[in-house]
Amino acid sequence: MVFSLKGFGKRGIQRWAFFATLVFLVAALFSAPLFASPTKIAQKKAEAARIKAQIDEIDRQLEEAVEEYNSATIRLQEIQKAIQETRSDLERATNELVEAQRVLDERLVGIYKHGNVSFLSVLLTTEDFNGFLLRLEYLIRVADQDMQVLEKVRRIKAEIEEKEAKLEEEEALQAAVQRELKAKREQIEGQIKEKKAFLASLEEEIARLIKEEEERQARLRAEALRRAQEEQARRAQLSRGGAASRAPGSPIGAQVVSIAKQYLGVPYHWAAPTDDGRCPTGEHAICFDCSGLTMWCFSQVGVPLLHSSAWQYNRSVPVDYENMEPGDLVFFGRNHIYHVGIYVGDGNFLHARCTGDVVKIEPLSAREDFVGAGRFYP
Repeated sequence: MVFSLKGFGKRGIQRWAFFATLVFLVAALFSAPLFASPTKIAQKKAEAARIKAQIDEIDRQLEEAVEEYNSATIRLQEIQKAIQETRSDLERATNELVEAQRVLDERLVGIYKHGNVSFLSVLLTTEDFNGFLLRLEYLIRVADQDMQVLEKVRRIKAEIEEKEAKLEEEEALQAAVQRELKAKREQIEGQIKEKKAFLASLEEEIARLIKEEEERQARLRAEALRRAQEEQARRAQLSRGGAASRAPGSPIGAQVVSIAKQYLGVPYHWAAPTDDGRCPTGEHAICFDCSGLTMWCFSQVGVPLLHSSAWQYNRSVPVDYENMEPGDLVFFGRNHIYHVGIYVGDGNFLHARCTGDVVKIEPLSAREDFVGAGRFYP
C-alpha cells in the first residue's frame, strides 16, 4: 500500500504535519526514561553527604583513640625504663652495703680474733679500768655502726618495695587503659561498619549523583589550589623587597618522599607498625597508622621519631605554607593534633588515612583541618 498526500491540499498537509509532530512528541515522552525530580536528587544527595560526614567524624574519633594509645604506650615505656634504672642503682647500693658489712666483720675478727666479743670477755681481758673504758667505747661505736648499716639495708629494701608497688600500679592502670581503648575501638569500628553498610545501600541509587559530586569537589579543589598558588605568588612578590625568614632546606626530603611512595596502597591499621616493623594483625607484611608511617619512613634515613603525631608536631621545625618542601610533615587537628602526613609537592601530601583505607596521595585542599607544617633534619 502506498500512502499519498494528493487531494489533501495545503491546509490538509499542515494538519497532517501537526498531527504527526504531536504523535512523535507523545511517543518520545512515553519512550524516554523517567528522571528523578530535582527535589528527590537533592534529598538523596543531602542524605549521602550527611552519612559521609558522620563516617568522617567517627573516623576522626578512632584516629584520636589510636593517638591516645600511642602516647600512653610511650609514657609507659619511659616509666618502665626509669624504674629499671632505679632498680639497678638500688641493687648496686645494696651490694656496696653488704661489702661494707663484710669488711667491718673482718676488721672485728682481726682485732678480737673471734666473730663475737661479749661484755664479760672485754672485762676479763682488760688489765686496767681505762683500758676497759676504751675498749667498751670502741665496742659501742662498732655496735652503732652495725645498727646504721642494718638501718640502711632496711631503708633500701623499703624503697625497692615501694618502687615495685608503683610499677605494678602503673602496669595495672595501663592494662585498664588498653582494655578501654580496645573496647572504644571496637565500638567505633562497629559504628563505622553500620554507617558504611547504610551508605552502600544508597550508592546504587545515587551513583550518578556521586559522580557529579566528585566532579564538583574536583573543581573546588582545583580552584582552591589555583587560589593557593596565586596567594603564594603574591606573597613572593611582596617579599622581594627583603629576605623572608624561613627554615633551611632539608637534605633528606626527597629521600623521605621516595621511601614513602614505596608504601602506596599499604593498608591502614591503628598503632602500626610494631617495634620490629610488623603488622599487629598478621594479615599483612606491614601496615601503618598516620604517625607510624612517618616514623617508619624517617627511620630509614636515620632520623628517629616517636610514634605520635602530637610529639612529631612539637619536635619539628615550623615551616610556612609558602616555604613547604617535599619531605616536610603536614599536621591536622582542631583542638589538638590528631593526624600527620608527608608533603610530596604540588599541593599534595601522602598519608595513611583511616580504617578500611590505604596509604595514598591526596591534595591538601581536600582537608579543612590543616594546622601547619614542620621539618626534621638528620
